[in-house]
Amino acid sequence: MKLDYHNAMKHLHITTLLALTLLFILGSCLNDDEKYADYDDTAVISFVLQQMNAYVHTTNSQGEDSVFRAYVDGPKVPIYIDNVNNEIYNVDSLPASTDIEHVVVELATKNNCYALWRSLTEEKLLYHSSTDSLDFSVPRELYVFTTSGDYYRVYTVRIVKHQQDGDMFHWRKQATNNTFAALKGMKAASNGHTIFLAGTDGQTTTLYATSADDATAWHSVATNLPEQAWQTLLVHQGKPHLNDQQGNLYVVESNDDYATAATRTYNTNSLATLIATDNQYLYALATQGGIVRTTQPGNYTSWSTEALDDDAVFLPTSHITATHIPLRTTDDAGRIVIVGNRAPETYPADTCATLWARMTGSAEVTAGTTWMHYTGQGPIYRLPRLYNISTIAYGTDILALGGTPMGNTQTRALTNFYRSIDGGISWHKDTRINMPTDMECSHTVFALTTDYNNYIWLICGQSGQIWKGRLNRMAWTEHQKEFR
Repeated sequence: MKLDYHNAMKHLHITTLLALTLLFILGSCLNDDEKYADYDDTAVISFVLQQMNAYVHTTNSQGEDSVFRAYVDGPKVPIYIDNVNNEIYNVDSLPASTDIEHVVVELATKNNCYALWRSLTEEKLLYHSSTDSLDFSVPRELYVFTTSGDYYRVYTVRIVKHQQDGDMFHWRKQATNNTFAALKGMKAASNGHTIFLAGTDGQTTTLYATSADDATAWHSVATNLPEQAWQTLLVHQGKPHLNDQQGNLYVVESNDDYATAATRTYNTNSLATLIATDNQYLYALATQGGIVRTTQPGNYTSWSTEALDDDAVFLPTSHITATHIPLRTTDDAGRIVIVGNRAPETYPADTCATLWARMTGSAEVTAGTTWMHYTGQGPIYRLPRLYNISTIAYGTDILALGGTPMGNTQTRALTNFYRSIDGGISWHKDTRINMPTDMECSHTVFALTTDYNNYIWLICGQSGQIWKGRLNRMAWTEHQKEFR
């Protein structure tokens, strides 16, 4: 092959300049004001990770550990290039099992500038190669030089992975409450920073409250409510709401984070039971059948009838629970999903819970909205019919936990959570969350809610145990993604 003497000498000249420049840089003898480049001179304009290995540890049914190799789709990992602070990094950390000591990177620079990595073991620069792997177990320095070799920019590159498995769930027992152990029924709700528990002793309902940061400081904030009122507890606009069969709606208000509280009572003869909130409107089952909604936020005396896409006989009448979750596809829109059971004496053959859902949001989003009856995709993907079924919104998912099986349902009480990632349409056992091994809990009296830190609270009747837990990933925070 014929040697191009001119190009070879040019390459040698630039390489020599870069090497000499590095000596000055590493010796702190370079005047940065004179040699440092701005964005118009040089910059990294593209940085793409290639496929990476991940080594996943598993345990089989015999308790034996094994490791298998999986893959992380590197090109789909968002990489952010901050040309203001000269940093390159992945905002969303990679799975904990990812091998970040052997990562191949494809990058592009402005004006075809030279990209070189500072060695981890020697005082030298190494040309970037799109076929050689790099070790990102520590932050790396990437030098980008102009083609003349006179100016440069130094980036700090961080490719990070989680130090925890995001799908690991940990329970911790917080307290044992003897008052709760004696309750005949209970339901929990939260406004984020305050946890509420409505419970009955078989005679009246009492509403208890505590800070989400202290599971031991429970105190009563409303007492002597009707016996069945505990079943209707929900938090609307930050305040606990309950109602009774005599047409009274109770709103428990406080000016000091529920250290003390007062109860306001409104007459709503048309309501059978509160069922849901979207934090703007309240929803309830009507005494005459169907679903009604407050006509204006804060107005508890005026209710309008909601449209249903199926017969009202399919609405739940007991163990009613609801979640309001954001839509994955539309900003400022959400979905209410109500779950419950029909009367067992009237519908003994039911094996699945009954579910209904409604869109919420702006007038454009909800125009023509009706409540949709979810009939599911066959029994295998439906939520079982369980006593005291309870649901919570967890991120954009819905989680459900139920007690004693009802009717012909073939499952066991309190053995696992069920998870829906499609707004309640289909359900699967959530293998990420195991129940506490030493939990003692009634199969019919228990309560479930979440707090502002994404902890799941499980309060147990019969034992009075209070448990908290969360998925590791629900503790992870968002980082800056735009630089102007």
